Amino acid sequence: MWQIEVSVPGEAVARLEVSLAPYAAALSSRAAGDSAWLVQAMFEDSVGREAVALSLAAAARALAMAPIAFVPAPLPETDWVRTSLERLGPVRAGRFRLRGGHDRASANPAVIELVVEAGLAFGTGHHATTQGCLRALDRLARGRRFRHVLDLGCGSGVLAMAAAKCFGRVVWAADIDPVAVSVTRANSRRNRLGPRIRAITSDGLGARALAGARGVDLRALAGARGFDLILANILARPLTRLAPAMARALAPGGVAVLSGLIESQQRWVLNAYLRQGFRLAWRVVEPGWPTLVVVRPGPA
Repeated sequence: MWQIEVSVPGEAVARLEVSLAPYAAALSSRAAGDSAWLVQAMFEDSVGREAVALSLAAAARALAMAPIAFVPAPLPETDWVRTSLERLGPVRAGRFRLRGGHDRASANPAVIELVVEAGLAFGTGHHATTQGCLRALDRLARGRRFRHVLDLGCGSGVLAMAAAKCFGRVVWAADIDPVAVSVTRANSRRNRLGPRIRAITSDGLGARALAGARGVDLRALAGARGFDLILANILARPLTRLAPAMARALAPGGVAVLSGLIESQQRWVLNAYLRQGFRLAWRVVEPGWPTLVVVRPGPA
């Protein structure tokens, strides 16, 4: 095993964790004073340093940050994977329960359960942004049936799978990182949701941005009206930049769930959507990580 530890601004943590999750055996982050956070990841020896470096470089470009340097450090001979799995345990968020394959299944029929590779700590729902999105999705699903759903910045596919379980519909899942798309497909198969999850490589929400769909116009994926639900657990800067495209991609009355931002950024992000005519419906607040639920004007 080997590990890295990098220091980044708080608003970069979620994107960095997504970039490392497909490779890491264990992943954690913690505040380190002011706005700095430390992200620590452990890898098996079979994971190449070059692959991790390329993924960090892609994350830095997406964040408009300087390149992220790291120094690999060896770990003593311990079963770190087993140790990290024992510490994770299942996660509950609303009706959803996310667990690793090593955890016992729930006996509660009211629980919507997802099995996610436990080595992907971000993907198991332990991060507050994922939990905020799941709580928002749970509340939305109690009042409305969504037909055309997109998980933008899908990471390991947790939100796409949760939506597919709720609505019994095909859900699009898109990420800028092709490795994350592969992880989403693998997790979908693990949960017998493969036919319902269309995971594709995407960079934004432009008309031809969904490269995995061979350049198909975005609205063609969701029907003439557009998507009626977009789940976007990414970061404040890209969320703000995507506001006009989000307005075009959503049907009238469509809902966007926005997460990956810290408390000091929520007004900045929200204002970008208010300028596009959205209204704030409500918000979910996990400690330090708010999730905004906004609605595009028009009848649902």
